[in-house]
Amino acid sequence: MPKLILIRGYSGSGKSTLAKAIGKKYKFVVLGHDSFIFDYHPFEVSGKEFKLANQNLFSCFKNYLNKSYNIILEGVFSSIDKRINNIDINKFVKLAEKHQYKIIKILLLIGKTESCKRTSKRGTPVPTSLFQKLKNSLDKTLYGDELIINTTKLKKQEILKLIERKYFKK
Repeated sequence: MPKLILIRGYSGSGKSTLAKAIGKKYKFVVLGHDSFIFDYHPFEVSGKEFKLANQNLFSCFKNYLNKSYNIILEGVFSSIDKRINNIDINKFVKLAEKHQYKIIKILLLIGKTESCKRTSKRGTPVPTSLFQKLKNSLDKTLYGDELIINTTKLKKQEILKLIERKYFKK
């Protein structure tokens, strides 16, 4: 049975790093929401580009889904910014369920200080006010069957081992 891993969480929590590590080790296609927004639109992004990026992400997702690839979909996926989150994650999940995918949901949390440190280090600092809005938004949208990992003090390999024990037992 093919798998869809949905990784969401705070800025700087390690979503992209984790997605790439799982993708490489277990041969998953990695679709990063930020890539569709910022990497493919290296200019000022407006509501129109966000909508187009979300449509492209869904189209790409469907193409891999129709070929039964294992897929990782990663991004913040919160409702703090209506431009970004006119994306409906449930649309992705429902389509994957229709294709008989096993759905794995992971939420990565991180402390405010560590988030600011990590995002500043990579050149995209998250303002404190935005972090709080994001925290409030993600706290409201928890899924019942979601694996929640606080990455503040964990290294990539430790997080990967937690996920492997739960979802990739041999």
